[in-house]
Amino acid sequence: FFSACLMPFFMSSQDLDDVRIRLIQPLIPPDCMMDDLPLDEKWVDFIASTREQIAAVLSGQDDRLVVLVGPDCIHDTHGAMAYATMLSKAKQEFA
Repeated sequence: FFSACLMPFFMSSQDLDDVRIRLIQPLIPPDCMMDDLPLDEKWVDFIASTREQIAAVLSGQDDRLVVLVGPDCIHDTHGAMAYATMLSKAKQEFA
């Protein structure tokens, strides 16, 4: 490790701060987004049904296996589509 007295010879703290940030953009609050983009009733039914099915598996009422997969966020849309295609094929294979 470099001591504090050597640090000025190599870099300043400004050289380390936010080096990978290109843009800061405020996020839309979830309640505003929900007002602007309401869910279609078909998706509301799908989400409710899926939650009920998962609850049945977790409580032992359903003997199926629940597998949770996927990225926690998507930065690369092309990679996300490739991943979704792979998951779709796996779903067909293991269904």
